[in-house]
Amino acid sequence: MRVSDARWVCRFKKCKAIIENYVAIVETLKIEIEDQADKNVPQAIGILTSIGRSEFIVLVFMLHGP
Repeated sequence: MRVSDARWVCRFKKCKAIIENYVAIVETLKIEIEDQADKNVPQAIGILTSIGRSEFIVLVFMLHGP
């Protein structure tokens, strides 16, 4: 296995994890934002905004493949 192959395997696994846990990720970010308990709220808002875009979702599925 080449280094570039290993990187693609890691990317595939990350995309798979995002797809399988998308709802939980979104719910967790929303809870973090609602609680406003610490300085991570702006970061949580940014991540939620990014992963909520249709472009993000399409790209994750494209990178994941069949």
